[in-house]
Amino acid sequence: MKIEIIGLETDGLRFRDMNINFFYGVNPAHVSMIQVPNGTAKTTTLNLIRAAINSEANK
Repeated sequence: MKIEIIGLETDGLRFRDMNINFFYGVNPAHVSMIQVPNGTAKTTTLNLIRAAINSEANK
């Protein structure tokens, strides 16, 4: 099974709301880091991605 994250949208987290598209044309963009200031929901974002992949998002 192949899982691709093609985008990320935030609403109501500690940082400003944003909509990021990781897919440009035919191939997805390669993302290797999330860099924002302390206290801006990096860990929360990673936990949400992990929950979505592990089918725990509705728990």
